[in-house]
Amino acid sequence: MSLTDREKRFVAEYCIDLNASAAARRAGYSTSYASTGRLTQRPEIAAAIAAQEAPILARAEITAERVLRELARVAFADPRKLVDAQGRVKGLQEIDDDTAGAIALLRLEEKPEGRRVLRIRLHDKIAALVVLARHLGLLHDRLEIGLGDGGGDGMAKDYAAAQDFLL
Repeated sequence: MSLTDREKRFVAEYCIDLNASAAARRAGYSTSYASTGRLTQRPEIAAAIAAQEAPILARAEITAERVLRELARVAFADPRKLVDAQGRVKGLQEIDDDTAGAIALLRLEEKPEGRRVLRIRLHDKIAALVVLARHLGLLHDRLEIGLGDGGGDGMAKDYAAAQDFLL
């Protein structure tokens, strides 16, 4: 099934900023319809979006593997790699790529007494670990309770057990 001109316009607008509501409004849909988010859920529109994004992602070298590699850099960063054996901060060219990829902020501050202090902040390690753990299926954000075979006393027992668990 081919897309209408307005649907094609929506796909093009969506690929600009990935904002479905704004893209729908720019494509000429009513504000009330635009806010529902239904357009991106339609299979033919989702396929058209994926087809338009694929070459963009390829040119930008954005792949799942690269994203996971960057998350791993942050998650497994070792701040000891930022300093030499004497405890002095290494120069930027001396820091390995993995450690450099975990740096969120480098700021040289001048202190009133004339000292210069280098502030280094790493990206949030816990957040990166949580994202990786979710990706690997190690974290579950919902509670699933089996309700037996769906009939008779088994369901009542499972319901009672679930109530005990939740209380």
